[in-house]
Amino acid sequence: MELTTTHRLPFPAARVFASIRNPDLLRRCVNGCEKIISTSENCYDAHVRIGSGFFRGLVVVKIEFTEINPKESIALRLRGNAAPGGIEATVAIRFADSEKESELQCRLQLDVKGMIALIGSRKIEAAARRLLEQFFARLDQELADSSEPTVESR
Repeated sequence: MELTTTHRLPFPAARVFASIRNPDLLRRCVNGCEKIISTSENCYDAHVRIGSGFFRGLVVVKIEFTEINPKESIALRLRGNAAPGGIEATVAIRFADSEKESELQCRLQLDVKGMIALIGSRKIEAAARRLLEQFFARLDQELADSSEPTVESR
């Protein structure tokens, strides 16, 4: 499944880019994320508590930052498995910057396996869209609450 969304944030692209790469800020923006542990350069394990539908529990989601082009684009590869199935996803984000805001164009490619796939593509798409919207709303709030960039652009 592929999903495309656009989000506008009232912050410069450099600040948004740096913030997305900050593991602590990322943890606060991901619904249910309890902790994020660095496993190697640009790779993390996110411990996410799921409490929805037929599955409740803790899932470790592998996150890898790829295609890192400061202030222009970044991609995140996500892999997670649990008893009812698993997901593999790539979120590609392109940044368009103006003086007052950033436009983030996101393309999500999602592959769902196991019993999770039985939910149906419309429900999975709606859930994925909702999670992206929640993530960017929280990112917007986190950036508004902090006056400083959270990490240096690499």
